[in-house]
Amino acid sequence: MSPAANDQTVLVITVALCDGDRATDALWRLGVSGIEERRCGHSMMELRVADDELVAERMAEAGWAHRRELVPAEAVESWRRSATSIAITSDLVIDPAWLKESRHPVEPEPVEDRQALRVLIDPEGSFGMGDHPTTQMCARAVHDALRGRAEDRLSVLDVGCGSGVLAIIAALCHAHHVEAIDISHAAIAATQRNARLNNAHLAASTRPLETIDGPHHIVVANLLLPIVRELRYDLARVVAADGVLIVSGILHSQVHETCQLLDGVEGLVTTDIHIEHNWAMIRFAKPPTG
Repeated sequence: MSPAANDQTVLVITVALCDGDRATDALWRLGVSGIEERRCGHSMMELRVADDELVAERMAEAGWAHRRELVPAEAVESWRRSATSIAITSDLVIDPAWLKESRHPVEPEPVEDRQALRVLIDPEGSFGMGDHPTTQMCARAVHDALRGRAEDRLSVLDVGCGSGVLAIIAALCHAHHVEAIDISHAAIAATQRNARLNNAHLAASTRPLETIDGPHHIVVANLLLPIVRELRYDLARVVAADGVLIVSGILHSQVHETCQLLDGVEGLVTTDIHIEHNWAMIRFAKPPTG
């Protein structure tokens, strides 16, 4: 039977669990738009990404086995039909955009009177809906930091924005300026699409972090540890005095190393650590000037 027009081909890379971080880091650096992880037995895992010949070549060069699989359009549509809203908190909800079409364009619901802020996201099969623990922890942190502070004219920077969930939450919480950056052009396109769905005003681009001047009152970096390690000086640099850096995408076992990497850089100090399902979020504060 020939493939249907809407069938999708994915690249499946098989690696040892101990190589998982290194492989996912390599994939993000190659510009993939999203990664699905699946455990295989006791010691192996599969990383599934959109099919790309360059990615396949680089994985082969690294010695990681890969194959291609055809994902039937029916499976994609089945997931979309079964998708449900995700309650991040009692007053912050992420809705699958395709289930809320009657609400477009959306007028952001007020936060200050405790009505639920509902964010529409369409990952288009490449990004998460916001259900990963790291995204949820960051979403709560951004939401809490901005709620009721519109008059403070705060600036937010989302580093590694993916589908734009965190940047859009910041914009709908009335941050004065929101900027989202990612190395993936597909991520920027997804962020811009989702921003339009929510009438959220933000700037999204593939600008390297090293070219961002700042300062930003809230910087959120939902990244893997190797990327945090590489970007730590620029992450600290763009945080405003009396601002916060929210770091996630790291495992519970990596908390100590992450704190060692960032504590003291540009005066940053660890203030909070949250753990959910073996994933961690760490909040760092930069002291006020003087």
